[in-house]
Amino acid sequence: MGNGTINFRIKWGNRIIIMNINKTFRFLKPYIELVSEEFQSAHKDLKAIAYYIGDKVYDTKNIARLFILCKVDKHYQTTISRIRNTDEWLDDYVYEDGFHMVVIGFPNTTAFKNFQESKYSKMYTMEEIQGMKHISQVFKTKTMVFRTVSYRIFTKDPSYKKIFERKLHEYFGTWYFFEENKDISCNTHKDYLLDDRELELPIDEEEEYLIK
Repeated sequence: MGNGTINFRIKWGNRIIIMNINKTFRFLKPYIELVSEEFQSAHKDLKAIAYYIGDKVYDTKNIARLFILCKVDKHYQTTISRIRNTDEWLDDYVYEDGFHMVVIGFPNTTAFKNFQESKYSKMYTMEEIQGMKHISQVFKTKTMVFRTVSYRIFTKDPSYKKIFERKLHEYFGTWYFFEENKDISCNTHKDYLLDDRELELPIDEEEEYLIK
C-alpha cells in the first residue's frame, strides 16, 4: 500500500495514461522554479506525466538526479533539443513507445539527501521556499488565510499538526498525537509523536523510483 501517491487518468489518443503525483512531484519538482530560466522555459513545454528520483536502468540512489517521464508529441524534438542545451540536462532516452525520459541533475544536493531520508523540514531554506512561488503562495477567503500543504510541511507549521494526526489515523487506523508538552499524561491513553518528527509520512521507494 502506498503512503501518499495520487494517480490521475489522462486520455492520450486511444490510450489511458496514469499521471503520478508522488512525493518527488510534491517536494522536489517545485525546485525547478529556482534553476536556470532556459530549463524552466523548456520544461514548461514538456508533456511531463511523472517525476522520480531514479530508474531501474540507472544506479542513482546516491546521486542527485531527477527523472522526468514525458509523453511524446509533435513538438517533442524541438523541446528536447532545448532541454539538451541547458546546464541541467544529463541524459534522455526512449522509455517505451510514445514516452521519453529526461534526466537532469538536481543542483540542491542537501534537499535531495534530506528528501531521501524523509526529512522534509530540512530540505530547503526559507529563502528557497519563498522562491518557489507555487509552494509559497497565499490563499485568502473572507475568514481565512492559508498556505499550501507543501509549505506547511516544509516549515512544520503547527496548525498542520491536527490535519496530519487525522491523516495518520486514516492510514494506520490508530491515533497519534503531537503535543507541545512532551510529558505523557497518566490519565490519557494516547500515543505521542515527538516534535522532531515530520508532518508527512516517509517516502516509499516503490513510489519514488521507477522500478517497474
